[in-house]
Amino acid sequence: MIVEREQLIRAFVPQEYWTIHAMLDAGEPPTFEAKLSKYKGEDIEVTNQEAADRLLRRSVKPSGK
Repeated sequence: MIVEREQLIRAFVPQEYWTIHAMLDAGEPPTFEAKLSKYKGEDIEVTNQEAADRLLRRSVKPSGK
């Protein structure tokens, strides 16, 4: 059992993973934190900064401030 666990540990390949959070303000307190988990109804997987930036450009609307 220990040998199997050690094999799994050695076979593990770390992968970069990003999450996108936003502090939202509707004009009145309280502000709240939201995590982006879907885009246009589809689950998202953000694997690097380039993908995060691309997703942000497509999904964030200017606040007009």
